[in-house]
Amino acid sequence: MSEYLFAGIMFILGSIAVFAACIGANWFFSSKNAAFFVRTFGYNGARIFYFILGAALCIIAYIVAFIR
Repeated sequence: MSEYLFAGIMFILGSIAVFAACIGANWFFSSKNAAFFVRTFGYNGARIFYFILGAALCIIAYIVAFIR
């Protein structure tokens, strides 16, 4: 049961990252936590980074929940 909770949380966080990267959410990329990646990679680079990170989180969540 706990692996499903872990997978669900990872999927939600990954989905938020992918969604924010796709629409270019200013509220997401102006946050203090994302500022490092925006400074390092630039705005578009940070969007690509968070899209890849979010997709990886969703894939890992799927693996944890359905593949044992």
